[in-house]
Amino acid sequence: MGKPGRKRENYSVSGKRRLGSDARIIVALLKKQPQSKDELCKSAAVSKSGFYRLRPLLADSGVIKEVEGGYALWTFSELEKAVEDALFRLIRKGYRIIIEDLTNEVGKPWSEIETVTYAVLKKYKLRIKTVNGQRFIDGWYGRKDLQFRV
Repeated sequence: MGKPGRKRENYSVSGKRRLGSDARIIVALLKKQPQSKDELCKSAAVSKSGFYRLRPLLADSGVIKEVEGGYALWTFSELEKAVEDALFRLIRKGYRIIIEDLTNEVGKPWSEIETVTYAVLKKYKLRIKTVNGQRFIDGWYGRKDLQFRV
């Protein structure tokens, strides 16, 4: 029993009023990946010193990884490679790449690969364009730098 006159705190997960710094970092990365250190600290509402304190813990436990462009969740780099490989297989075919073709090639729904896809497209200076309600990847046709990649 607690001291008289003090409210007893509820420490269950559902009773917490606010997520811890580590959880806020994970949530911020779920929303956008990769993020630079500054972006991540801002979006997770974590001080830089707090991030530097938590980074080894999160990295050593395999939750986050340092990647080109900042930090990402451990699944990001694996998924990034899968999306990139699928994109270049479709480029090799030489026809318009519809988003549904990419999701089929990767084998995951758009909701799971959307963030990673935007990161890959940004890396290669590609974009998603919508024409008549159909979304497709634009900017790759005729680019010699991408033809050598495939």
